[in-house]
Amino acid sequence: MLYFFLFIFIFSLILTLLILTKYNSNAGKKKKIVYAIFLFSIFLPVIIIYLQNSNYWVGDNVLSKAYNNLNIREVNKIDPGAISKLVNKLEMQLIDNPNQIELIKKLAQLKYFLLDFEGALKEFEKGRRLNANDIDFLIGEANTRLVLEKESISKKTIELFTKVLEERPNDITALLVLADYNFYSKNYIISKNYYQKLLSLIDKNSLEYKDIKNRLDEIENF
Repeated sequence: MLYFFLFIFIFSLILTLLILTKYNSNAGKKKKIVYAIFLFSIFLPVIIIYLQNSNYWVGDNVLSKAYNNLNIREVNKIDPGAISKLVNKLEMQLIDNPNQIELIKKLAQLKYFLLDFEGALKEFEKGRRLNANDIDFLIGEANTRLVLEKESISKKTIELFTKVLEERPNDITALLVLADYNFYSKNYIISKNYYQKLLSLIDKNSLEYKDIKNRLDEIENF
């Protein structure tokens, strides 16, 4: 997808320059206006298509992907020491208000960001005990368990990702975890369905797409 974007951009640039060569040398300002309008009319749609289809950018649509990327850039500027102080502050606030859902959620997410996965898991579990229907706690606990368990994924984690998929049928992480789990458990028909769903959601030019396609070929050979 990235190469396609670059190709269209360079092509539009060359085409614009060719058009401008038809104008006489006295129309310098006019050239600039035509150049800007033509290039923008090509550049903007390509940017939108790239953002919408690219797996690199996080989000469900163009606006959320652009917004999330800006947030990620801001997060990268944050001092970990400042986050640690914020964690301590939230923990102190929870002593007086132990059942504050939003405080628990923020604390869990911050601990996950600081790579304190054990601490994050405790907070996500606490949040789910207070509100089992909160999707953020559900996804948070599932993803944190996945990080901690690595190759040995427990049935508890599989159950969590199954619930995630019930709430969000197009969740790529949940689909991939369940597809791989069923594949290695030799539940090939179930695994095949998950892999096929994944292929419909990810970019055909991505490495993930090729890996999943190869996995489906393996299933067909069994």
